[in-house]
Amino acid sequence: MRIIRFKDDRGDIHHGIPQEGFKQADILSGDLLAGSLTPTGKIVEVAQLLAPVVPVNLLCIGANYAAHAKEFGRDLPEKPILFMKNTSSLNHPGQPVCIPRCQMRGPEVDYEAELAVVIGKAAK
Repeated sequence: MRIIRFKDDRGDIHHGIPQEGFKQADILSGDLLAGSLTPTGKIVEVAQLLAPVVPVNLLCIGANYAAHAKEFGRDLPEKPILFMKNTSSLNHPGQPVCIPRCQMRGPEVDYEAELAVVIGKAAK
């Protein structure tokens, strides 16, 4: 089942099953992380798609693949390089990416793909 998080035209936030190419959604009731979501049959307009979850922390791992390390003229580190990102750096689908002037290091903006993993149980 494909699940989206969205804001309806009243400004209320829901999880739902997308309909009509993400223009509408069937509202889900229950808890996303507990795996207890069930369709309500109530179809509403999707005013804005939102990020799938609201994270408490964003833990990142840097220089964790050979091509990226080589790009900076470095070897792969022996141990993972961990760092945190502020949760305000999360962006909703289709929204503009705002880059503060202090972050601009030249005429181009650097980019990279990110993968998010939600762990719903205690892990080591």
